[in-house]
Parts: sequence; structure tokens; C-alpha cells
Amino acid sequence: MHKWHDRWWNESKPILKKTLVVVIVWSRFENLRLWINCWSQCIKQDAELVVVHNLEEDNERYAQLCRDNGVIYVPRENKGFDIGAFQDICKERLKGFPNKWDNLIWCTDDCIPMARNFVGQFLECLSDNKIPCYEISKEVKTHIRTTGFLVTKEISKKLTFPKDPIDHREHCYEFEHKSKTAFYEQVVSMGKKPTMINTDLKQSPLWDAGVRGHLNLMRKHES
Repeated sequence: MHKWHDRWWNESKPILKKTLVVVIVWSRFENLRLWINCWSQCIKQDAELVVVHNLEEDNERYAQLCRDNGVIYVPRENKGFDIGAFQDICKERLKGFPNKWDNLIWCTDDCIPMARNFVGQFLECLSDNKIPCYEISKEVKTHIRTTGFLVTKEISKKLTFPKDPIDHREHCYEFEHKSKTAFYEQVVSMGKKPTMINTDLKQSPLWDAGVRGHLNLMRKHES
């Protein structure tokens, strides 16, 4: 006799998706310190923080800061800038990076959390067709600014890059906005709709350095 009476318990359990918040850093130690301080106060929604460090001269202090705060630290050779690191993650070839994830929130180190629930805001915006972004800019042409966005594992496996491996700054610009098959166009071609989490940058859950300076709201952030 098979025990069918309690199968509903396992069948009704929600499928939990793994979310990573990945910060790419190079030569901005104070930004990383600020990021980790913010993260310690954030509502994490079971997400895990991973720091990817494009190596420079004084690397140990970055690694030690992450160890002291229980943050996964992944060093890589400084080739291809931020999009080179993103390419390595998409292709699952970055040594030490935890590849078993469903949603990845990608941030450059100068794009810091402005809201304690920024992870939740990204995930709430995510749907079958919507892909959350920090900012969709219309300068030059409509594009996803690569300072902050969410990508699913499904999308990451389909993305193509101007060169493999990326080794020049111009390749990063081509991926972001200087080609007919830039990031935005690729996401749209997959049937997805890139969507800003909040159309008013003053209310955005993330700020990059330019917005922080332009809006002059750092005092509010620090409080």
C-alpha cells in the first residue's frame, strides 16, 4: 500500500529560488566597505552577497574585509572590466563563484543600496516577462545601464557578447549601448520587458555615484 494521504505536504511546498547579489569591485575599497555596511542592515530575502574583485595591487584588505563580514569573496584577473566579469559568470567559468543560482542582481561597486528592502523590490518587479533594472537610459539610444540589473539563469545562458573573452573597454560599451544587439535588445528579443524598479530615481532602491552627487541625498541615505 502506498501512503498517498500525506503527499499534499510535499506537493504544496513552494519552490524556493536562489538569489545572489553580486558586487563587482576594482580599486574602490571605501565603496566596498560602504556596500558591506549597507548589506548588514538590509532585508536580505534569503539572498546571498558575493563580491567579485578585479585584482589590483593591495588585494588582501578586500579579501579580509569580506572574511570579517562573512561575505563570499571571488578574485579574478583584471581583464575585461565589469562586463568581462559578468561574461565569466554567465558562462560559469569564474573559479570560486557559486554557479547554482536562479536570480542574480548585478551591481557595480559605486551603485549602493538606498533602500533596506532593495532585494525585495527587485524580486517583486520580476515576472514572466518583466526584467528589473536600476535605470533604463534613453541617452544615445534606449539601453539598460549596466550599473545595476537583475538577470535570470535562463537569460544569462542566452546572452552573447561582442567578444569572448572581453578585453577592451569598447566591448563593454558595445554590450551596454553601442551595438544593434546590445543587452537591452537581447533581453527584448527573448520576449522580456526591461523595467525600471522605480521610474523616479529619487525613489530608486539603488543609487550610483552620479545620482548620489546630482540629487545630493547622501545625508538621507546615511540616516
